Amino acid sequence: MVRDVATLGPDATVGDIADLMRRRSIKRVPIVEKGKLVGIVGRADIVRLVAMRAGSRSPAVSRSDREIQNDLFARLDNEPWAPRQFLSLDVKDGVVELSGIATSAAEKKAVAVLARKVAGVKGVVNGVKVMPAQISGVV
Repeated sequence: MVRDVATLGPDATVGDIADLMRRRSIKRVPIVEKGKLVGIVGRADIVRLVAMRAGSRSPAVSRSDREIQNDLFARLDNEPWAPRQFLSLDVKDGVVELSGIATSAAEKKAVAVLARKVAGVKGVVNGVKVMPAQISGVV
């Protein structure tokens, strides 16, 4: 048993509770109001809440393949690093298929990451080939 019990009030945020658990290495925090126990929050409660919030952040978005393609082209056009003139992309049933040439592995990966962030994209097939600038003639 612990003599110095760490408690919080009912107005404590999830962040406050998680921070107290981390600092004190405890698994549960009693919630006390006017000297009376009104509840206990455990780690499992926080994990459940985080999982619920994470699930609600990415609702399924229904968009046509053409809308996804146009959105992705617009995003690529706004990125100074994107090898837009050497990229080709096709969208079928929400899956983006990338092909063409990138000047580095990082550029290839970045194009795929950008594609995954477009609303409605269900998957990305990255068939982009890496060809360093000195070989491809891109400067």
